[in-house]
Amino acid sequence: MSSLLLKKNPNELEVLGDGAQTKSYLHISDCIDAFLMTLNDHLWGKTVEVYNIGSEEQTNVLTIARIVTETMGLKNVRIRTTTSPGGRAWPGDVGKM
Repeated sequence: MSSLLLKKNPNELEVLGDGAQTKSYLHISDCIDAFLMTLNDHLWGKTVEVYNIGSEEQTNVLTIARIVTETMGLKNVRIRTTTSPGGRAWPGDVGKM
């Protein structure tokens, strides 16, 4: 979604919340690897109850915004947040996951 907004206006990116929210992100290839591992265990008759594929590593939303703009090759993008410090992006959003 943010890449579509940046294509529309490459000078500004709106970040929901104050941008300080931190979360543990997961790359899609890691998710697929975990899915295939559990599928393989199931096919071999192993009982699978719970797999935690998260990590203790966290990244804040402003860092993700910078990564997106750099990956797109954009320079001098204004990153605008929607709330004051300590603000959440939406009802139910957590500041730190």
